[in-house]
Amino acid sequence: MGQLHPVTVYRLVLQCTVEEHIVGLHSDKRALAESILGEGGR
Repeated sequence: MGQLHPVTVYRLVLQCTVEEHIVGLHSDKRALAESILGEGGR
């Protein structure tokens, strides 16, 4: 969006929160998708 230089983004998540649980689920879902798509690339 108009930015020409690389931008570093930090994600801060507190322990024992709903947000931490959601981030964990997202990570698991991403790993599952990569394992499925990595096998055949369909």
